[in-house]
Amino acid sequence: MAKTKNKQKKSETIKVAWITAGGVVAVAIIAGLFQLWENEPLDDSVDITVGEFNGGVINTGAGHVYVTSLHGISDQQFTRLTKNLGVTEAALSSFFKELQHKKVPPEELDHVLREFARQYNELKEKLVENRSDDPTVENLKHRAKESLEAGDFDHVEALLKQARDRALERAKELKENTRVSLRSAATSSAELGKLKITQLSYSKAAEYFNEAVTLLPQGEDSLLAGYLMELGYAKRLTGDYTDVEDIYKRALSIQEKSLGREHPDVANALNNLAVLYSLLGRYDEAELLFRRALEIQEKVLGSEHLDIANTLNNLSILYMDMGQYAEAEPLIKSSLLIKKKVLGLEHEDVATGLNSLAELYLLTGRYEEAEQLFERALAIREKVLGPEHPEVANSLNNLASLYIEIGLYVKAEPYLKRALLINERLLGAEHPDVGVCLNNLANLYRLQGRYKEAEPLFERALSILERVLGPDHPNVGLCVNNIALLRSNQGRYKKAESLLRRVLAIQKKALGPEHPDLSLALNNLAFILTKTGQHEEAEKLFQRSLENTENVLWAEHKNVATGLNNLAVFYQSQGRYKEAEPLFKRALTIQEKILGPDHPNVKVILVNYSALLYKLNRPVEAAIFEARAMSEQEM
Repeated sequence: MAKTKNKQKKSETIKVAWITAGGVVAVAIIAGLFQLWENEPLDDSVDITVGEFNGGVINTGAGHVYVTSLHGISDQQFTRLTKNLGVTEAALSSFFKELQHKKVPPEELDHVLREFARQYNELKEKLVENRSDDPTVENLKHRAKESLEAGDFDHVEALLKQARDRALERAKELKENTRVSLRSAATSSAELGKLKITQLSYSKAAEYFNEAVTLLPQGEDSLLAGYLMELGYAKRLTGDYTDVEDIYKRALSIQEKSLGREHPDVANALNNLAVLYSLLGRYDEAELLFRRALEIQEKVLGSEHLDIANTLNNLSILYMDMGQYAEAEPLIKSSLLIKKKVLGLEHEDVATGLNSLAELYLLTGRYEEAEQLFERALAIREKVLGPEHPEVANSLNNLASLYIEIGLYVKAEPYLKRALLINERLLGAEHPDVGVCLNNLANLYRLQGRYKEAEPLFERALSILERVLGPDHPNVGLCVNNIALLRSNQGRYKKAESLLRRVLAIQKKALGPEHPDLSLALNNLAFILTKTGQHEEAEKLFQRSLENTENVLWAEHKNVATGLNNLAVFYQSQGRYKEAEPLFKRALTIQEKILGPDHPNVKVILVNYSALLYKLNRPVEAAIFEARAMSEQEM
């Protein structure tokens, strides 16, 4: 019997990331929300990956420097790191001290350091560019630049506050120079915002950027749009999306009026707003904005610019989230083609593109092609980064996920073990990527019925993820989900129910009540409730899971087909055969259209539908569907 395990997109495993004007924002993309039932439901286990990496400095074969820990860095490595980041040693030393006081998730450390370098260098440039006709203000900014290079961030803040206050005083004293002085005060506030981002004080940064927006006099459209984008970026970093949409829309409107509707900066603003909509699950609106950004970029930048590759990447991620795989494939291929042409065939970003395409093939059941691409990506990473690098571990995890998907559990195990070994050696035993590897290996053991081996690995994985990411992080919820499935396998349904209610609470809190990932918890909890005889609540949860998927995704998404199948199986178990049949029919139509007639998911529905037809005393039809299922299984 062919089994179809649910497939998850990885956060950094396939290195898909939303590219925004404020920087690269990595997004944990977790799909394949639940499993098709075949008599008994196949499990909804989740292979998860988290973030980047942490634990020392890794000098790779490509000459890159990756920061993996604040400790154990030699003087030579530290000097190399400052050159790599383009910052002074004094500034980096001060930033390390800042990091020690902040609760930065370890997997974000390298990204945070590079974001610090970007903001540091932008601030240094602004302190030179933003000239003032007031000698006092000019002197204060010059001293602030010197203090920035010396790593004295507190003194930088004090000097910039003085510069802002001096500009405001001068505006009151000299009414004819009010405009110039207010502009000077606004730039000082924006520079303070930049400083606070380098110090990871995102809420304070948002306050300063808001102050800059307020102080700026009318007629400074270009500056205002820039400050608004910075404000939206800072607020997004705090995790508070409440008014980011309005901020981005205002910036977009200003840029369209001042620069015209076909300027590259307008495309960047559209991209930022589209990414926000994607994160919020507002897929239709995101698609329109990505399409418009792409149209502008192709017209202004030509067809082979890396910005176009990034927008194609973003749009393909959106389509994969929406289950529109036919639309995603040409976009990924076009993005990959640009990267190959601009960067060369063996660049790390090309490996990322290969992973994205392999992930799409995996989702659509093109397993041989997926395996070839995952292997090519692994080969590039091993050559460019060396055989023991966290990205190599991610590629190994990808291949293991493929083998689990097609039931080759024995082949998957050594890949997961090697990934775990690499991450433990490079990142340390308590790194979240180690927790992810432990989760995935434990889940493999669970699928093989090796429950005693799975249990301690799940416990250690959960302990690491809770400690590093916090108890309410979505990836903690996914690990709890898998432990609940282990309890279900062991017949401990009450314990499984309790764990899945926790998963549901985590998903609602972290993702909101209408996010597509919520269907995972709803579906699994519904199944457990059928085991404990709580059929009325189970039916409501199955219906909510299906309704949530239909509302957020689209009517012909494969997860909609899965929800239809599962609700139909529930109705069948209750003897409600007439209610089940139209659901099976619709599910089969969707799956065949999206995945093709030979996909294992289609076989599951064929088996289920034929069983229903036997119950309805329609043996001839039942035998036809049963024969189709058997022939596809042999294929």
